[in-house]
Amino acid sequence: MTVAVGTSSGALPIYVAMDQGYFAEENLRVQTTTGASASAAIPQLINGQVQFIPSGIANVLQAVQQRLPVVVASSLTVNQTTTDTKFAGFITRSDSPVKSIVDLDGKTLAVNDVSPAGTFLSRAAFEAYGIQNANPKFLEVRPTEAIAAVKKGTADGVLLYQPILQQAMADPKMKAVGFLDGKVLPGLIQTAVITSRSFANDHPEAASGFVKAITKACTYISGHPDNAVRILSDALKRPMNRADLPECPATPMTITDLQNATDTLRTYDVIKTKLDAADFALAGTEK
Repeated sequence: MTVAVGTSSGALPIYVAMDQGYFAEENLRVQTTTGASASAAIPQLINGQVQFIPSGIANVLQAVQQRLPVVVASSLTVNQTTTDTKFAGFITRSDSPVKSIVDLDGKTLAVNDVSPAGTFLSRAAFEAYGIQNANPKFLEVRPTEAIAAVKKGTADGVLLYQPILQQAMADPKMKAVGFLDGKVLPGLIQTAVITSRSFANDHPEAASGFVKAITKACTYISGHPDNAVRILSDALKRPMNRADLPECPATPMTITDLQNATDTLRTYDVIKTKLDAADFALAGTEK
């Protein structure tokens, strides 16, 4: 089987399952391919070129809303549930009068996508910090240009994730003004892995084995964070540290988990129609 993994830390459980032999324990031979974004890889998934794709939950639900023949096999990462990490946070210039997330209300935030899918976490952050009707302005820039936009003053702030967040925090011209960890939609599915409906129907044992391997990997990551850092560094071919580790779900994804993510993103207009998670969860997923 081939998994199109991209270049993000959200695929960590897949890397760990390969490194620790969890796929082999389920009699699965898994290889990865990189390069295509999740949205670009979905046609490859549907036509059978790849069998699994990790993707942000917003992209997953939009694919389902478009009636594409995909099913969600498992969650891979969730929004941070504790405040003792700094996995995601807002950055501004060090000389900015902005001191906290609430000060960014009405300001311009750099994002790589101004659609609801690209801005819902920023909007959720304002709500989590007590602003129910925030009115930030969003400036669409390429991900590689977001920090430069803040430095030049064309944007007042940007929401960053590790490891880019740590690099920005180390820059004397930049400062962090608030973190999402444990406060913004904690525990919500962040990254999920999808497969095609035809593969799930034709190879139910392989799909189930893939999920079992991911569950083992998440347990391993929790108990062996330093080794998970090593695996992630090797996979992404750059030095990583504990702060770069995404939070993996403590238990296998349930239909309730998936429905919660679906309903939450609908409140932020990421999807427009009501979806029943039972219709697009892998067969056998617990309620």
